[in-house]
Amino acid sequence: MSALARFLWSLYAWPAFVGNSALRYPLVFLFRRGPTVADSFQVWMHGWARVNLVGGLYRTTVDGVEDRPAPAVLVSNHQHIFDVQLLTALVTPPLRFVAREEVLRVPLIGSVLRKGGHLTVTRGASAAANEEALGRAVAALRGGARLAFFPEGTRSRDGRIGRLRSGAFRVAAEAGAPVQPVVLAGTRHTIPRLPGPIVPCRLAARFLPPRAVTAEQARSASWRDELRDEMAAALDAITPGTGPRI
Repeated sequence: MSALARFLWSLYAWPAFVGNSALRYPLVFLFRRGPTVADSFQVWMHGWARVNLVGGLYRTTVDGVEDRPAPAVLVSNHQHIFDVQLLTALVTPPLRFVAREEVLRVPLIGSVLRKGGHLTVTRGASAAANEEALGRAVAALRGGARLAFFPEGTRSRDGRIGRLRSGAFRVAAEAGAPVQPVVLAGTRHTIPRLPGPIVPCRLAARFLPPRAVTAEQARSASWRDELRDEMAAALDAITPGTGPRI
């Protein structure tokens, strides 16, 4: 019965999600919200994500500290592409994601990344290219943005948090911006396979206290492992309350 219910729900959910995206894209240009197109995209995409969560019958529990400074570097675990939508809904603009450059080739998503002022990095790039990307991220932080990184570098296959790479922390140290860890749970159940049914789920997020990071800490594997352990404990605490609703 569950499989049938999910199939029937998806007959509504997929057109609704696509329709919400198709409607809001031109509104960014027709009704400018902010001084630039990038600012307008930030505001409209925040609303887009919130509508998808409500219309998709997702129920999200959010806890942890209420202090969400800007500028700041948000570092999040990564279980599913839906993590992007959940963070976009929960964090008020300005929020810019740091994504792999190949994502720019994805229809619509690539355009939103370009026009929304989000940043990209190239996997396997030269040291000079990496330093240039780091410089763009530092400039965005100094302009007051929140930058969202998935420092594991890829989605988790088993839901556990992997090793944290140094890039996000190096950017924070260079810009003098705090790091705020955030842990997301339940997103891996939202669309188990692409393409496939959209599953209404109970989701959870926990924002951990912001903290300063030095250049020495950013490059320290042991420091990052301690942070990963802190995030893993938070993930274990919030995961039991998540899962499919049908």
